[in-house]
Amino acid sequence: MNNYRRALALGLLVLVLAVVVVPLANVSVVLKSARAQQGSGQVYSNFTVSWTGNLTVYLYGVSPSSKVLLWWGIEPYPQGPWYTTSGKPGNMETPMTYNSTLKAFVATIGPFKNGTWVAYVFNVNGTIWINYEGHAFWNWNVIINPPMNIVGYTKAWVLPNGSIMITAIGRPPDQMILWWGLTSGPQTGLPWYTTAGTPGANQTVMTYNPLWGNYTAIIGPFKPGQWVQWVYHDAYTGWWIHNSNVSPSANFAIQDVYTPVHAVAMHTSQLVYKVGQQVVMNVTVQNEGPAMNYTIALQVGTEVVSNRTVELPSGYSNLTFTFPANLPMGIYNVFLLVGLKGIWQNSTVGQLYIVNTTGRKPLSVVIVWNMHQPLYLEPNGTWGQPWVQLHTGQDLYWNGSLVGAYELQAMLLNEFPNLNVTMDFTPVLLYQWEAFLHQSSPTFTASGVLVSHDQQATEETIALYRKLVQEGRLQVLTVPFYHPLEAIVYDNGWQSDLLAQLLMGENMTYTVFGVRANGVWTPEMGFNMGLLWLYADAGLNVTVLDYQAFVNMAPALTVVSGNMSLGPYGVYVVQNSLGQRIYVLFRDTALSNMFSFIFFSQSPQLTQQMLLQYLVKVYMEHPGAVVVVALDGENPIIFNPMPLSAENLYAIYQALSEAEEEGWLVTQTVNQAIETHQVAAVLTNLPEESWATNLNNWNNGNPAKVYIWDNVSLAREYLVAYSAMLGMPVSPVVPPSFAHAPNASASAFEVMTHEPAYVTVNGVTYVNPLYMYYTMWNWLYVSEGSDWTYAAGPPNYGPQWFWVQPVIYDQAIVSYVRQAFSKVTPFSVVTNGQGKVLINFYNNLTSAQAPLPVHLYLVISNGTANVSEYVTLGEQVSAVTANITVTPGSAVTVYLYAPVTQPELGAAVIPVSNNGLLIGEYTLTAQKGVMTTTAPPSPSTTSTVTTLSTTVTVTETSTVTTTKTSTTAIWVVVGIVIVAVIIAVLIGVSRR
Repeated sequence: MNNYRRALALGLLVLVLAVVVVPLANVSVVLKSARAQQGSGQVYSNFTVSWTGNLTVYLYGVSPSSKVLLWWGIEPYPQGPWYTTSGKPGNMETPMTYNSTLKAFVATIGPFKNGTWVAYVFNVNGTIWINYEGHAFWNWNVIINPPMNIVGYTKAWVLPNGSIMITAIGRPPDQMILWWGLTSGPQTGLPWYTTAGTPGANQTVMTYNPLWGNYTAIIGPFKPGQWVQWVYHDAYTGWWIHNSNVSPSANFAIQDVYTPVHAVAMHTSQLVYKVGQQVVMNVTVQNEGPAMNYTIALQVGTEVVSNRTVELPSGYSNLTFTFPANLPMGIYNVFLLVGLKGIWQNSTVGQLYIVNTTGRKPLSVVIVWNMHQPLYLEPNGTWGQPWVQLHTGQDLYWNGSLVGAYELQAMLLNEFPNLNVTMDFTPVLLYQWEAFLHQSSPTFTASGVLVSHDQQATEETIALYRKLVQEGRLQVLTVPFYHPLEAIVYDNGWQSDLLAQLLMGENMTYTVFGVRANGVWTPEMGFNMGLLWLYADAGLNVTVLDYQAFVNMAPALTVVSGNMSLGPYGVYVVQNSLGQRIYVLFRDTALSNMFSFIFFSQSPQLTQQMLLQYLVKVYMEHPGAVVVVALDGENPIIFNPMPLSAENLYAIYQALSEAEEEGWLVTQTVNQAIETHQVAAVLTNLPEESWATNLNNWNNGNPAKVYIWDNVSLAREYLVAYSAMLGMPVSPVVPPSFAHAPNASASAFEVMTHEPAYVTVNGVTYVNPLYMYYTMWNWLYVSEGSDWTYAAGPPNYGPQWFWVQPVIYDQAIVSYVRQAFSKVTPFSVVTNGQGKVLINFYNNLTSAQAPLPVHLYLVISNGTANVSEYVTLGEQVSAVTANITVTPGSAVTVYLYAPVTQPELGAAVIPVSNNGLLIGEYTLTAQKGVMTTTAPPSPSTTSTVTTLSTTVTVTETSTVTTTKTSTTAIWVVVGIVIVAVIIAVLIGVSRR
C-alpha cells in the first residue's frame, strides 16, 4: 500500500509539473511583454527654471499609465546629502502629471532662493527607480538662478595630450558658449588669435552636465607653453561672464603646460599609514617622447617630499619614493611635478591617507550577513528547487575544492582569527539543511544535486559555523522562521503568527548552534513600531535597520533623548509608547550598497582601497564610532562573476584584518558594539519602511501579489476556524520535523499531547486531526514568507515556481479543513411538540483511537424563529437539545459556526458573524419521537445540505469576492494544479 501511495504521489507531481509549465509560460510572456513596453523607448529628462525660482522637471519615455513621483531634495552641493524644505535630512515627493501634448510627465517645484542646489530622481509605480544615466545613486543636480558671484565659478585642467578641460557654473538650462583665444600671456587686454592664426576668438558650445550641475568644454590640444584666455556668454540672457575674482572685466586664463611624461598609476605599500610610518610609493609614468633627463618632484599636500633628476627612457618607467609620514592626520593629494626646460607639469597621481591613533578610540566595524533561502520543499516532501544544496556545496571551485557560497563564507572567516562578524541564518535555511541531512532518500524535481557531496558540504558548513560561534567570533541572529515581511503581516492583524515564528526561529537557532539568540534580523528590514512588543515578548533586544529609510526619510521620527549627531554611526534605542525598548544599529546605506553592487564585481585590490579609504574617512571624523554594513550574505557571491566574487570577499576580510592590526579599526559583533558604546539617542515614531524605502516589492496592488495574499488570508481564516473547532489556540509554536519536512514533528507532537500522530484502523492509517492542526499551521507560516510576493509580478518578475509554491500550501490547508468541516453533520431532528428539539450529530472527525471534542456555535431555525447554542460534541454520535418550537414534519435548518472572532482572523476573505465563521448549513425534517440519541443514518439516508464553496477572485481593481468560479483565467490552471498537488500532499502525509 505504501509503495502504491508513493507511486501515486509522484505521478501526480509529474502531472503538476506538466500542467504548470505550459499555461504559466503564457503568463511569463505577458509579464515580460509588459516589462519590455515599460522600458521601451528612450527614457530621459530635462528641465526649465523660471526667474521666480520654480523648477519644472520633464520625464520622457515612460508609459502614460504609470504613476511617477519626483523624489527631490535640497543639497549643499552637487551629489551631496539631501534635505527637505524644512531643513531636515531626507527627501520630498511630488506626483508628476502626464502631459499628452508634450508626451512627458511634468512636475513643478519651488520657488527656491537663488543659488539653491536641487537634486532629483524619479520613482515609477513605487518600485522602479530612474537615476541619472541609469547609475545607482546618481542624481540630476540643478542650481537655481545662481547669483552673479557664483556664475562663472571655473576649474580648468591641462590634459595629458595638451587639451584643456574647462568647467564652469552657469545658469542652467541656458546655453553657455565659451569664447576663447590664443594669447601671449595671462593679462587681460592682450590680443586674441584663433587656432588658424587670425585675430579673433573661437567659439565652443559648452555641455551641461546634470551629474555635477556645471557646464563643460574641452579645447585643444595646444603646444606646450601656450596661453589661452576665455570668457563665457549666456545665449539666453546675453550676459558676458568674466573672471570677477580678478576684476569685473578680467578674462580667465591658463597656460597649457605639459611634457611628454605623464603619470599612469600610483601604488603604496599600505592603503592607510599611521603618523610616522615609512611610506613607500611607486608611481608609473609614461614618456611619449625620447629618452632624456627630467626633474621629478613629489609633493604631498603642500610639502615636497622628493626632488631629483631622473633619466626617463621612452615608454613606461616605475619611480619609487620613500619618505616618513610626518604629517598631521588627514587625506593628502599627491602631485607629480615633471620639469623640462623650465616648463613644469603638475598632475595629481592619487591621495595619501594618514591617521593618528594616539588617544583615539578605534572605529568599530560591524558586518552583518543575512543568510537566507525560502522553503524549497513542497508539501509532499519533494524538493521543488535545488538552491539550498547548490549554494551550500556547488557554486564555485576554491583552492581546488567545489564549494558553495555558504561554505565559502565560513571557510574564509575561519582564516582570519582576529575578525568578528554577525550573521543571521534564517531558520528556514537551517531547517532545510537539517531536513536534507535527515532524509533517507531526498527526492528532487530538478537535476544538479550531488546528494553525497552536498550532504557532506552541509555537515562541514554547519560544523564550521558552530565552531566560529563557540569561539565567540560569530554572533548569530535569529529571524521569524519563514522570513515573513513582518510589517505587512502585522498590519494584516496576524501578530500572533509573527510571535510564533519568532519563537520557532529561536528554537531552531538553538538546535543548530546551541546558543539563544538575543538579536533579530528583521526580514527585508520591513519594520514598523508595532514589532517592538513582539520582539520584547520573544526576548529579543536588538535589530539592524537602514539609516536612509528609517531616519533620512522619516519626517515623524522623534528624538526622545540624546541627539543624532553621529548619524548612522551610533548605537540607538527605539522605544514605543509602552516604554518597551530595543537596540537598533543603523546600517551605513552607502557603504552597504557598495558591498551589494560594486565590491564583488571589480578587482580585489580596488575593493580593498575603496573600503579602507571609506572607513578611514569615518574614523577621522568620528573616532570610536560604529559603522554597520548589512546585506545578503550569499547574493554578492553568486550573482557576480565567480571566482572573482569570492576573491573580493577574501580581499575584504584581509583588508579588515590588516587594518585591525594597525589599531585604527576593530571588527565587532552586534552585541560587542552595544556593550562597548554608549547609547547616542532614544528614538520613537520610526516609519513603516523597508530597505527599499517602501513595501511595494511585496504588496503593490499587482494582481499576482494580491492573489497570493488573498490565498494566505483565506487559508488562515479556515485554519483559525479549524483551530477553534478543536478548542486549540491560534498560531501555535510548531515543532518542525526534519525527517518528514515540512510537517510537524510526530514525536514532539506525541510528547506534547500524549496522543498518537497516526492511527491505524482495520489496516488503514489515518492522520490525527490534532497532528494536522500543527502541520497545517506550519504550512501557513510557510506561505507567509516574503519571497513569494517579492517574486510575483513587477518589479522583480521572479520564477513561476515561486508564485505557485505558497498557493499550493494554502489550498492544501483549505482542502483539508473543508473536508474536516464536512465530517461534523447533524443527521436527525426530534421534536416533542412542546417547545424542545433534540438534534443528533455525527462527529466523524475523530474516532475512539483519537478522541477529540468539537466546539461549535449552532443556530437552529424553524423558519420564523432562531435559537443559538454553544456546544461541545464528543466523538462519534452526540445529541444537542434546544428550546424552540418545531412542528413534526416541518423543515429545520441547522447552521454550524466555528467559534471565531474578527480580531482572531485579522484580514479575512469571508465575513464572519457574531456566531463565528459559517462552516455548514443543513436542512432536515423534524420527526416526532423520544428525545434520545439515535444511531447515525445509513448511507441511503438523505438530507438537504449546503456546503461552503469559496474561491478567491482577483479583478483588475484587486477586489476580493466570494464566488464559485474564478474570473482570472490564468489561476484556473493553477487551481487544477493545486487540486492534483493536494491529493499528492495528503497521500504523502498519510504515509508518514
